[in-house]
Amino acid sequence: MKRTILLLAAVTMILTACAKDDNGWSRTPHEVRAALQARYPDALGVEWESRGGYYVAEFTIPGSIETTDNKAWFDRTGTWYMTEFDIPYRSLPENVQAALKDSEWGRWEIDDVDKIERDGLEMLYVVEVEGRNAQGMEQDLVLYFSPDGLLVKQVDNQDARSDYADLLPASYTSLVQQFIEQRYPKARILDMDNERNGIEVEILDGPKHRELYFDVAGNWKRTETELTSAELPQAVRDAFANSDYARYGIEEAYLIEKPDLIYYLLETEVNDRDIYLYYDTNGFPVTIA
Repeated sequence: MKRTILLLAAVTMILTACAKDDNGWSRTPHEVRAALQARYPDALGVEWESRGGYYVAEFTIPGSIETTDNKAWFDRTGTWYMTEFDIPYRSLPENVQAALKDSEWGRWEIDDVDKIERDGLEMLYVVEVEGRNAQGMEQDLVLYFSPDGLLVKQVDNQDARSDYADLLPASYTSLVQQFIEQRYPKARILDMDNERNGIEVEILDGPKHRELYFDVAGNWKRTETELTSAELPQAVRDAFANSDYARYGIEEAYLIEKPDLIYYLLETEVNDRDIYLYYDTNGFPVTIA
């Protein structure tokens, strides 16, 4: 009798543990589970967890290049936002492989490769690399590429979020969408962040990488476009050549567009100190508050 009671107790404990450990299925709304099934009908081994107001499904897709370690993000209504796919290096688009090989990190060791699909935003390929920089110091970097091989950004791996939550599409007003569609009709949106003081949007406008800034209501404040020295107007190049800083060269150059002003920002470095010069389109110095 005593043995029977102990056996029943053990079975009860196992069943209770299984009920609590159902891979998050019971805690995930039906709408969310149905959305995953509709989007990825071949998904197997699904495990659910809640992260920052989202439901994240980790799953595998047998027979595809995205075999394991895939994660899809949904809200509680079942709206899809983003999926992270762990892919092999050989599955990177040729443009991305070529850009990486031609970069300063071309000989570095590749640790991991991911493909990021997002609702309403450009797909990104994320490559983690390790190696030594020009100063001989070891570095661990995360590189973000567009499908056509443009390096969108680079981040020290220690500063990068492992779950890519920072790449989730942000909410934005219709004013932002209307402005981008009218001003940059062929642009591809790379990223969109809701900041305390407004909204930041990164776009690819043809080959140009632009950063747009809006206030919290969605009103456009400015656009920053990085330029090469050769892309600067001749008047601006001449103005810099005749300045006291000409011998130090131009480190970075930007076109800054605001509702009431257009100017060029040139950055140079003197004795480890950053110097910023501002010129209008005719090469005359301007004062920026």
